[in-house]
Amino acid sequence: RFLEETIVTCEGDRHESDPPWGIFGGHEGLNGAIFKNIGTPEEVSWPSKVTGRSIAAGDSIAIVVPSGGGYGDPLDRDPALVAGDILDGFATREQAERDYGVVLDAATLVVDVAATARLRASRR
Repeated sequence: RFLEETIVTCEGDRHESDPPWGIFGGHEGLNGAIFKNIGTPEEVSWPSKVTGRSIAAGDSIAIVVPSGGGYGDPLDRDPALVAGDILDGFATREQAERDYGVVLDAATLVVDVAATARLRASRR
């Protein structure tokens, strides 16, 4: 959030195309992004390169960094490691199920081994 009126220049690359690619069955990563006043009615998505954009006092900029592409089939990731990612705040329970085929108990976040095996088998 900017406290004073200013001018901003950002030099990113490829926000609109070429997501980071995965290897050995890994999923693509996510592109970077720049937003002015994200989460407000005045939200604007900026391109990867902007020069001399005016910013008013009170405006904010959110810079979203790109992620890397995945390494290996997500259905082969150890379910215990996926559960650890949830506990560490790197992913949500919904993402574990959607992306990794790992079913966690909603209350305890313990891996449901049988449900995980069924879900993964249905996706292969």
